[in-house]
Amino acid sequence: MNETPEKITSAKIIEEQEQLKAKYEAEIKAVQQENLSLQNTILKKNDEIFEIQKANEGLVKDRDN
Repeated sequence: MNETPEKITSAKIIEEQEQLKAKYEAEIKAVQQENLSLQNTILKKNDEIFEIQKANEGLVKDRDN
């Protein structure tokens, strides 16, 4: 019970800040990568929709002729 608490020094604070910075930068990169993956998925789906719309337009023209 008479243990002295660990002394807080500016070096310790800087070390903890660096650890937090590294942790949050890693989290940011992970989120950015997930975001990029989702954007790519959206682009692929948009391309698929565009191709389907073009095919449908062709079918309508064929039907009307």
